[in-house]
Amino acid sequence: MGVSDAEIKYVRENFEKKYADKISSDTYDERDLRRLRTDNVYATTFIRGPDRLDEGVDLVHESLRFRKEYGVNDLTEDSFDQWVWDKRALFLHNRTNTGHKILYVRVKEHKKDASKILEVKKFFIFWLEMSFRADPLEKVVTFFDMSEAGLSNLDMEFIRFILTCFKLYYPTFLEKLLIYEMPWIFNAAWRVIKTWLSQEALARIKFATKSDIQSYIDKDQLFEHMGGTAKLDEVEYRPTGGGDSAMFSDTSDGRRVTFSDSSDVDGSAHTPTLATSPNANNNASHRVTSPKSSRRDRNASASESGHFTGRLLTISPADELTFVADESGKEPYDVITLTNTLMHPIAFKVKTTAPEKYRVRPSTGVVKPGEAFEVYVYLLPGYMNTVERDKFLVMAMEVTGDTYDVSLWKTAPKDSIMEHRMRCVASNNVDFNVNLAPEGGMSRTHASARGGYKGGGIGQQAAMAASQAKSFLMGKLDTQNVAVSYSRQQLHHPFKRPMSPMEMLIESNNQLRRRMGYLIISHVVFFILTLLFFGAFFCLGEDLFSSYLYFPFGYCVSNSWSRRC
Repeated sequence: MGVSDAEIKYVRENFEKKYADKISSDTYDERDLRRLRTDNVYATTFIRGPDRLDEGVDLVHESLRFRKEYGVNDLTEDSFDQWVWDKRALFLHNRTNTGHKILYVRVKEHKKDASKILEVKKFFIFWLEMSFRADPLEKVVTFFDMSEAGLSNLDMEFIRFILTCFKLYYPTFLEKLLIYEMPWIFNAAWRVIKTWLSQEALARIKFATKSDIQSYIDKDQLFEHMGGTAKLDEVEYRPTGGGDSAMFSDTSDGRRVTFSDSSDVDGSAHTPTLATSPNANNNASHRVTSPKSSRRDRNASASESGHFTGRLLTISPADELTFVADESGKEPYDVITLTNTLMHPIAFKVKTTAPEKYRVRPSTGVVKPGEAFEVYVYLLPGYMNTVERDKFLVMAMEVTGDTYDVSLWKTAPKDSIMEHRMRCVASNNVDFNVNLAPEGGMSRTHASARGGYKGGGIGQQAAMAASQAKSFLMGKLDTQNVAVSYSRQQLHHPFKRPMSPMEMLIESNNQLRRRMGYLIISHVVFFILTLLFFGAFFCLGEDLFSSYLYFPFGYCVSNSWSRRC
């Protein structure tokens, strides 16, 4: 991978320093710590590039904590019930035409079951870890065989878990994710899943069908139902070597910007506080010795699709808040959407350099696993001409348990907090005028300079319905508009809980079923009316049609072969 000894040393030393309290509190498995300290190849797997070393430090923490939580080092064949093996839904078999191992996931064999999801996750880890232990630098291709799969096989939680594994726990181990013969009914789910991923991750996902799958996998390595010669019933679903744990044995070979707390729900500003800590100078000195990269570069990168994928949260919009001037003088506002794709809750806090200009609702809270949370930022009257001087800071940190205490921000180590900065932009370009507002007559007139429609209330729903009706009448299902419009919808009240990705998927699926029902009913009614018409003509002939419909059936009177039953 071209990783130098100096880079490995940097990751090790900074991990020991940054997460010293976690090490002392038994957060990690001692076997993993020993491997990190002694195995250069293992340490290499957390480094995605020379300019992302600080990101690698955080990945070590995420991966080692995950391994302790799931007991990865203790997983063996005997860890799983027989039904897991009998499903034959997950296994390593054959290689791609580039020589990479293939980890098969047969989607049609998986059914969502909350009582079994933990064992299914561990089973996926078992196979992934088996390949990783054999050669940590040999990347794997994960193959989703979706032939004959239906909605009953869709499990968004399991999909999120797999993506998180390659994002945080095995960060350099995925070569490609192949999706084979995805049914069209999954398009809405894919639109939701795309929002969880960065551009870097999306580039590794490829779709294939029976006609082009051999561009990735040779015919003799493909199963028969994919056009290959390999037989599925000849696959060894259990790894060779028995059920011992030998496979998992330990292998020891600029200018500073100050952010203040933003306004609270009632609109009163908090006392401004500097975002500093006693070890700020030390942290700065560490950054001087690391490769040149901003904090944002170390945590993640802003994708071209308009969202920023961070270590803890995905933030949309990626870089800037746009406030559109309203001719009626109402307060303009923008919305920050925080999405948690991890398996544990994440606390957030929003700060600004100018708390006297803005109201943020809410300015702090917790985003539960798998949920998207909307933060409304209102610009107070009289400040439209000065917004471009202002910046916002979104902070995030991990929390445990069901309770959240805002005082945690004062005691949390600075290095454990993810930070993302956003600039403010003013715009007078209004494309849509929506008079309904989230509260108190505030106008939701908002056409973002980024090009994204941000109208709310009935106006947006009507536009969305018109677009979908057009697609329906033309015989096309616009699944992209279904997913995106629901994910971007602005509710009448800013404190109403936004729809989760799963709820959006269910809603779009319900819409599809309703449309199909209407279409079937209309065809049945048309068919029945047609039968009645021709039945009446052939049965009643001149008795009916000569009396009421002389033309064009008048010839029935003069014709000797007038039709009768």
